[in-house]
Amino acid sequence: FNGLRSYEGNELVAVMQRFGMDIGPHINAYTTYDETVYRLESPDNTTEVIDLCFTVMRDWLDGALLDVDEIEAERGVVVSELQGGDQVRRRLSQQLYEFLIPSSLITRRNVIGTVESLQNLAPQEFVEFYKEYYTPKRATFVVAGDIEVDEIEAQVIETFSSATNPENPGQEPDMGDVNSGSGFRSAVFTEEEFKYHEVYLYTAREYMSKPDTRATREAELSMAFAERVFKQRLEILVKAANSSISYGSASRYNVENVEIGYVTVDAIAGKLEEAIMVLEQEFRRLLTFGITMSEFEETKAVVLNAYERSAAGAETRESSNLASALSDSVNARSVFSSPEVNLDIVSDA
Repeated sequence: FNGLRSYEGNELVAVMQRFGMDIGPHINAYTTYDETVYRLESPDNTTEVIDLCFTVMRDWLDGALLDVDEIEAERGVVVSELQGGDQVRRRLSQQLYEFLIPSSLITRRNVIGTVESLQNLAPQEFVEFYKEYYTPKRATFVVAGDIEVDEIEAQVIETFSSATNPENPGQEPDMGDVNSGSGFRSAVFTEEEFKYHEVYLYTAREYMSKPDTRATREAELSMAFAERVFKQRLEILVKAANSSISYGSASRYNVENVEIGYVTVDAIAGKLEEAIMVLEQEFRRLLTFGITMSEFEETKAVVLNAYERSAAGAETRESSNLASALSDSVNARSVFSSPEVNLDIVSDA
């Protein structure tokens, strides 16, 4: 956050602190595989604070000074962050991706990079990348809170309409092949410091974006119900006498052009083979016979209750949560729907 068109050095932090804002609770940013998000949470909606937030956001869009000294100072901070994280889990994840999707660019482009890439990246390379990819064309500005919509819309136009894109913006990278259809394969990933025995069944395929329609969401609900039932079945086995597993779950997620799904259990020490059999048998049972009507009704009741509570509290949603939901819908290219609409879809499931 150091060095902007309107605030040189670390002036910005001092200015925001005078308005009761600080890095962490009110000023933050994060980067994933497919987005960078800058967040400002203002303590009030006075004109002075709103103007400050708009100025800062515009500077973050195309007014970062990218001073060489600031880049060098931050380099060590990022390296420390990388080295101080969960190194064991990160290395295991890297092994998994290299096995699961070896031809994908994801295996060679960790979000935070590597110690070598961070130490060897020339400041000019960083500046060029930033200017080519952090462009107005790729940006979305979100405001949520107790605001006058017409006034904020006019301020958005006034603040951001003069932003220009570079003549030669960065091109979207070739993400590589997903290697779906390669058949069943097995692998063992080990780390001396990792003391758990986790068993996974993974599947990876190319992510195919679908129009965000009611039918699409109903299909997603079916998968979510099945995952929830599978986890509940494993929870029952966890509590059984002489169980071979201490945890179980199922989930799906997308990373760029890859859709990954998995079922998993944690094996009790000395019972790894038994745990593998439990996972395989329970997954096969789900695929072969599906879920029972009683399991469906119980799961729907739990999910429906959560959506009913969400709809009931729609008018008291936190502005920060609302902004995050709006931002997520933009990145996912999905419709931002109200809690009432979401409840209606679940009710008809």
